[in-house]
Amino acid sequence: MFIKKTIAQLNATLKDVTSTDVPCDFYRARLGADLKLDSLLELFKLPLLEWSDVARTPYQERLFHNADRHLAKIIHRTPPALIARMYDDISKEPVTLTGSRPLVACTTTAETVQWSTWWHTHDILPLTGEESMRFTALTAATYEVDSVLADTTTLTRLLPALSAEYDMKRIGSVHVLDTDFTGAENVLEQYGLRDRTRWYLTPPEVGITAMRSNSEMFEAAPTVMVESVDGELVVTTLIPLPLPLIRYRTGIRIEPVTLHDDGRVETFILNRTKEKRG
Repeated sequence: MFIKKTIAQLNATLKDVTSTDVPCDFYRARLGADLKLDSLLELFKLPLLEWSDVARTPYQERLFHNADRHLAKIIHRTPPALIARMYDDISKEPVTLTGSRPLVACTTTAETVQWSTWWHTHDILPLTGEESMRFTALTAATYEVDSVLADTTTLTRLLPALSAEYDMKRIGSVHVLDTDFTGAENVLEQYGLRDRTRWYLTPPEVGITAMRSNSEMFEAAPTVMVESVDGELVVTTLIPLPLPLIRYRTGIRIEPVTLHDDGRVETFILNRTKEKRG
């Protein structure tokens, strides 16, 4: 059932991006016109998409969906480029819904806005972090936050400031969204939050790709299809992004743990010694 549903989703995406009725030829030039798959094996034969393919194509020439209500954010890879996210596709990101007074604090304003939007789409008003961690902590204590969503860099700065102003036992859950979690484990352990933490492997140009709790093993998100190509995490998105990503090379090195019969990666661990993100 999953395979049939996935193929149907993929073919809907391919129809959107390769149809001769679509003015944007970003994928049509790479994959041909009116492409349709009969099996996942056919997907695995399609050419890989590189970040350089995205970055060298002008922004307006790779928007497939109506992006009137969208967030444009710069992705700081080499070279840097803009990526769009829409209100509707942000709402489909598989964050575990916990708490009713969340704090969203990310290193970049665009990421803070994006993940705040996720909470808004679930009818919850989040508090957003500021550059000053002390001010953020004071505001969070006043708001009486019960969950935190942050990236690694912000989290390691936020928790010491927050612990000085607030009872950390009142934080029921922490969501860490990043591609590198170095340092986050230790600071969460220090403040007694590690057992309440959910980890999300989140390349900013893709969104949530996989999740884990307290083990080192990630499980592929239901919104993407994951492959391992020569040890590199390759992702095909299954939600209607302004630029769908088909067999996209993330630059993240992984070691698959379990595979589905059709070759999709089900679970994996990060290979931290070989990551090659630009």
